[in-house]
Amino acid sequence: MNVGPDGFVSAHGNPDHVLHALVNAHLDAQEKLSAAAGHLRALDISQLKKSLSKPQLIALIKAVLGRIQWIQQNANELPRGREWQRHLFALVERLYALKLPYTENDLRDLLRMTASLSGVIPPYGPVEQVIAFVREHALTQQLCAELRNLQASLREEMSINQTMAQLLRQRLHMLLWHDEWDALDPKHCWSEEIRRTYRAMSGDRRAKWRALLYHIRGDAGTKPPASWSTEAELRLAQVGIEDVRDCFSAWFVRVRGGEALPLSVAGSHVLKGLLWYTKIARDPALNEAALCLVDAQWKPKRNADKCTTALIELLESMPPALAREPMARLEQTLAGKRLRQLQQGTSVAGGWMAKMLQQVVTVGMTPQTLAEAARFEKPVFEHRALGDVLREIQNVMSESAKRNREPRR
Repeated sequence: MNVGPDGFVSAHGNPDHVLHALVNAHLDAQEKLSAAAGHLRALDISQLKKSLSKPQLIALIKAVLGRIQWIQQNANELPRGREWQRHLFALVERLYALKLPYTENDLRDLLRMTASLSGVIPPYGPVEQVIAFVREHALTQQLCAELRNLQASLREEMSINQTMAQLLRQRLHMLLWHDEWDALDPKHCWSEEIRRTYRAMSGDRRAKWRALLYHIRGDAGTKPPASWSTEAELRLAQVGIEDVRDCFSAWFVRVRGGEALPLSVAGSHVLKGLLWYTKIARDPALNEAALCLVDAQWKPKRNADKCTTALIELLESMPPALAREPMARLEQTLAGKRLRQLQQGTSVAGGWMAKMLQQVVTVGMTPQTLAEAARFEKPVFEHRALGDVLREIQNVMSESAKRNREPRR
């Protein structure tokens, strides 16, 4: 038997005995390094990489997670338990950074073990590996079940910071949007019709559409990365523009009813992705079909915000004769909303709006008429290319911020 510095006992007959012996040596070295530095230091894992094959490194991750679970179960008898857990998780983080050949079973094990450690360790690693896995493989019902289990186990204390926690949730929402085995719920999101259409496909067509839809990311910014666009062109070509045009047009036309449609977090990423694909396709019929999105109403509205920039960029890529009138409607909606926020003194959510205004033809006004115009529900503006209103809005915001910073007397 070997007893590790954390108190973990590994018998010689244990299949993971060699792995735990390596962990013991790693913990001893990391403990000395951290003690010398005065804080936790992650030790280089080059020796482990030399000693173990890639499948063995995956087995090592599972062994370390099992060891963290053991410490959690015996926390009352281990006064330094949390400290050893931090040492072990530092090792797991370094191992997750390696490109390893995870199988579906490996990922299911990692997701299950991480969910059982809710509130003990951050859960990012296995989700990132699933994202890498689905670039080449389809999700399965069992893998989706483990993803849902992890999603249900999430706790705020598991997060390193709020930004990373939000990013993790968005990635999980998008992964689970691809779950082909859960029940469809049209009341949950407009994008359920897309899922319904996809599930009705079969054979080679289904495989090509899966590749196209899987390429929509839940962690992308407001603009598609160049690498995304390059790959997107290939996936569009594989599906074929006629099929893309028919499906996209059928999905877009559903917003013409005038009523607010439900839009989930995952659905907002899907909508943004479809707009990116539409811009890349450069198809006149598809462009015209997308124009109805200018007047679309969504609930909750906050989920649609990330799609507005994509819609603006799509309109800007269209021929002016086609896009001019829809752009004018969109700019009036955005400008009117921003002006009302200024008039009411609510500038909390104004940053993204100001950036959007810089991308469209906007309205021209004097500072004296800003507040007055904001009182109208449907203000009538004189449109011209990037008028002085942008600078005037910036001035109003700057003056307001300056007044807020001044000490009150």
